[in-house]
Amino acid sequence: FTIREDVAPSNQVWYKANATGNDSPDDYVSYSLSPSTHFTISKLTGEIFLKTLAPDYEVYGPLYALKVCAEDTPNPTAFTACQNISVTIIDVNDMM
Repeated sequence: FTIREDVAPSNQVWYKANATGNDSPDDYVSYSLSPSTHFTISKLTGEIFLKTLAPDYEVYGPLYALKVCAEDTPNPTAFTACQNISVTIIDVNDMM
């Protein structure tokens, strides 16, 4: 997904991870995110939100990498799958 470097935290969903557990009808999936400096993920829904100002283009450059992992309920074994997400940071004139 793409985000401007001057975006403030809000309830806007920037990305939604989606995974299913197929071991049992009672399976549920929980999500995690790293790094969690600028973004946070809902453990229940997989929705990613901005929790601080967006990553600074001058610090991180045009791409910011996130790793989203999903883990299902252990029935009898917990399975985990991860995906790398690239966030494109749009530079804005912050000299004004």
